[in-house]
Amino acid sequence: MIEPIGARTLLAEMMASARRCVPPAPEDSDVPRTGTLLPRGVCDPGALARTIRARRSRSLVCTAVPGERFRRILAAVPWSALSAVFGVDAPRPEVRCLLRDVTGLKPGLWAAPENGDLVPVAPPPVNVTGDRLFIQINHQKAAAAILTVVPMTAWLSRSGDRGFRAMALQAGMVADALYLAAAAEGLTYSASGSFPPATVDQALGLDGLHRTAIFAFVLGGVQP
Repeated sequence: MIEPIGARTLLAEMMASARRCVPPAPEDSDVPRTGTLLPRGVCDPGALARTIRARRSRSLVCTAVPGERFRRILAAVPWSALSAVFGVDAPRPEVRCLLRDVTGLKPGLWAAPENGDLVPVAPPPVNVTGDRLFIQINHQKAAAAILTVVPMTAWLSRSGDRGFRAMALQAGMVADALYLAAAAEGLTYSASGSFPPATVDQALGLDGLHRTAIFAFVLGGVQP
């Protein structure tokens, strides 16, 4: 029996067989790099294709996430690409991190600004725990959860109903980068859309209108 070729596999094969490779960006360039996937200066579409082919949501290993790997995953959020696609003046998503077991980082709720420095959210909201926020039992025990927060009011004021599309596209770009980075780091990971939005917004200190959590990405320990 011939196995059907999925869209992701087809894309990976196309990238692996590409004859032309874009040269690496200069050191001072704002073009985002896939540094987590490829060593700087190396141009190997096959390596990226293998990562794309290997990435998939999977059951989490309930062990600690190494702090350095977690920071590299956060560094993969494509802030420069968001500016390039939507414009520098477009409303920006934000990233919140709920940490339970990340080496070298205190458990709790953190903000992850674009400069890459984690900042504790103060005062911390009450009852911000995985078992309260996530419906799937395996996700409740995640070592870390990365949540994408979108500026809903700003987008709707700017683009009307099309603002929902823009918010979803931004969240998708963030999600795709997190998937690739987590796969490259060898961790267990999964998207987690099964959460009650009102509960999550309340826990994160969001009003659900001006800002709301639209996507969650959970991380577990290293793949066995």
